[in-house]
Amino acid sequence: MNDKEASKANAAKEPRVLAEKVNQYIRNNEISTKDIRAARTLPSGDIAITTATEEEATKLREQDGWMSILSEKAKAVAQMYGECYGSSRTCD
Repeated sequence: MNDKEASKANAAKEPRVLAEKVNQYIRNNEISTKDIRAARTLPSGDIAITTATEEEATKLREQDGWMSILSEKAKAVAQMYGECYGSSRTCD
């Protein structure tokens, strides 16, 4: 987010609170059939949203209305790195 005030406000919230806000919006607006797995505020003030699959992440990126609950200036960015669980890579 490029909104310092919103970043500060969201940083003060627990990750489960951020995740629940997003999940509630997703359910109410039928954006996806699955809830997000987690949300956390990064040291930069950005919010990282974790979904179960890349397909679910794509659905969220395509529907940008849900981001307004975090900040009017929020925008989705594509994941720039893969995550490793054990020894298997989940994405590139």
